[in-house]
Amino acid sequence: MDADTDVTSAQIDERVAAAEARATRAEVAASKGVPVELLAGTEPNREALEAHADAVLDYLNKRQAPVLYVPSEGTSPGFHDSRSEEREFVRDLFESLDW
Repeated sequence: MDADTDVTSAQIDERVAAAEARATRAEVAASKGVPVELLAGTEPNREALEAHADAVLDYLNKRQAPVLYVPSEGTSPGFHDSRSEEREFVRDLFESLDW
């Protein structure tokens, strides 16, 4: 028998178990909406994976978005223009026109 093709029954069982575990993790991740990389554990124990996914989601939902505070929001700056009389004249001129 060739050494490259000499696979034992235990190796086959190990590979099948690993594939089943990956499939279970992927299924749980998809059903819970959690990235598969965040799920802990290597055993194909669906209940444990679902519990961990729920814990990840609970943590993410409890985190609060940062509060963005702008101290001067809603106020206009104290802008003083030396040409304010000219601006007022032009504004009055255009307001008086019938368009």
